[in-house]
Amino acid sequence: MSDILDQLQMAASGLWVISETDAALEIVDLGKVEQAGFSTNNLLQVLSLPPDTAIETQEVTYFFRNMTKAREGASEEKIQEAKRFQELVELLSRQLKDVKAYRIGQTRIDAYLLGWTNDDQLIG
Repeated sequence: MSDILDQLQMAASGLWVISETDAALEIVDLGKVEQAGFSTNNLLQVLSLPPDTAIETQEVTYFFRNMTKAREGASEEKIQEAKRFQELVELLSRQLKDVKAYRIGQTRIDAYLLGWTNDDQLIG
């Protein structure tokens, strides 16, 4: 599994999610988490957050929709950045099962892009 984490680290290195609060992508390993019956409530428990914490689930492609496309006339740097985000989405989808984006919180939103390895490790 360390190989998958290394691949994700390389793919995410230097990429930032631009929003109200710009944030660098970080790799997380939440450990062994049973996939069968998994719900957003389970994720809140794993993250030690209160059960009434706001949480929204999105498809990873939707979450990255603005980052995987370069606008017409974009600089070469922006075009390359969009390609890197596309490669990251492909890597997540290829290496992990049931990958989803979890947006947690209301005012300050933390986003987790998570899926399972073959040995039930929840990473992203």
